[in-house]
Amino acid sequence: MKKRPEDDLLGDVFPKSADFRAASLEQMLCAARQQRRRRTAFHVSGIVTLTLGLFVLLLNTRHKVERAPTQVATTASPHQNNFPTVPGTSIRVLSDEELLTLFADRPVALIGPAEDRHFVVLDEVRKEKANGALNL
Repeated sequence: MKKRPEDDLLGDVFPKSADFRAASLEQMLCAARQQRRRRTAFHVSGIVTLTLGLFVLLLNTRHKVERAPTQVATTASPHQNNFPTVPGTSIRVLSDEELLTLFADRPVALIGPAEDRHFVVLDEVRKEKANGALNL
């Protein structure tokens, strides 16, 4: 029977004892199985983490959509169609009286000349002053 070169190498590295070769082979197989289990656990944990992350992102996005502010409905005036709108939008131009009636329950004012008026909500200024006085 002809000897293979691999057998000569194994014979040089390992003693002639079959028990030593079997123990070495078993130890190598155990290390390979352990490495495979670690790799599988790493892949599974990565997939679980990715799935949970996407699930949380989906719930967070859905929750934000449900909490999105709704448009405030205002009472429609009978002359609503007669007022001009801003070109290209559905924004309606209000007169000064209409604007003030929308805030009838709050202290508001239109300040300045007719061509450059500023709308001021007066109770917000009062709140800012009160908060400023508390911070001192």
